[in-house]
Amino acid sequence: MTVNIGYASKCLSIIVTDRRINYGKNQEFGYSDNNNKLVNLKDMGWATGAGLASFLDSFKERLSESVVKNSDDVISLFHDVVEKAKKNEPEFAEYIDNSVGMISWFSALEDLSEFFFRVGLLSNNDFGRNIALLSNEEIKIVYPSEYLDDIDKVRELEKRYEMNIKFDGDLNKVLSRILTIFAEISKESMFVSSICDVGLHFLSSEGFFKVRFSGEVEDLLNDLYLGEIETRYEIVSKTP
Repeated sequence: MTVNIGYASKCLSIIVTDRRINYGKNQEFGYSDNNNKLVNLKDMGWATGAGLASFLDSFKERLSESVVKNSDDVISLFHDVVEKAKKNEPEFAEYIDNSVGMISWFSALEDLSEFFFRVGLLSNNDFGRNIALLSNEEIKIVYPSEYLDDIDKVRELEKRYEMNIKFDGDLNKVLSRILTIFAEISKESMFVSSICDVGLHFLSSEGFFKVRFSGEVEDLLNDLYLGEIETRYEIVSKTP
């Protein structure tokens, strides 16, 4: 089980994931850290997931091949992949049902009087055919198994870091909190790599941006401290 971290406010959304795929429930067959789990949704934001690797690979492949314009499209696609995966690999049905998808997108009221950046969670076991929206300015973590098996570990981490952080225009402050949490989890969990991929979706005075960057989490935190994180930015799309 990997780790995903999401955050959303009215002006931006953030999705962070690691790169490790584990082979066997307890890495009996090893692991690989050379995996891109962050998918660009052309007409939305970003997507990633945690759970059974073969199922998540199918989900990411379908996402990259499909035209998805809203969260309903993603929900439908996710559950289509769930049903096909359970049919093809019935012995892994429980792992498929417990797998989690995380997506980000932008939405607005019809009269454009209000707009929102969203992050939502998909899970057949937890949410059925619905999507669970992150609360405004909330950090949400999809934890690896060491944390899922020890709820006190989760409570202690979330108490220490505080999962609500107000966005006051300082993106680096939010990124620092999220990447510090990621760094701790990657050190504590054998199932999580120290390399992470970050997908940003935000509004600035120049328009709407989708940006990604990657690296060893300690290097990213150092770049944040030095004020050099933007040198890592890859602008994926820009809409005036």
